[in-house]
Amino acid sequence: MKRFLVLLSVVAIGLFGLMSAAHADKPAFFSALNDIPAMPGLYEAPDRHMIFDVPEGRIIELAIVADGVSREKVEKYYRQTLPQFGWHVKKENSYIRDGEQLDLFFENQNLLRISVSPL
Repeated sequence: MKRFLVLLSVVAIGLFGLMSAAHADKPAFFSALNDIPAMPGLYEAPDRHMIFDVPEGRIIELAIVADGVSREKVEKYYRQTLPQFGWHVKKENSYIRDGEQLDLFFENQNLLRISVSPL
């Protein structure tokens, strides 16, 4: 009986680990741009967001703090990730999709702005 309980505990711990790993693989998204994944290490500064709805579409600018993540890693992440969400490269740090343009602006090493606006 003791051996069975130990085996059951090992299986339960293993399943919990698998569920946690599966959950960790799911990307988080920005609150105002729930279709844009938030790279791990990037955090919103919601008090610095601008959000407008205009007849042509949405205008959103997010202020993002990069906590120990280099500009190069951020650029690479979005260059690889955004096409999976339907965005196409227009030029460096600029993407288009469905009548919208997304731009990445780096104000300094720790502050990134993500802007979405109608084309």
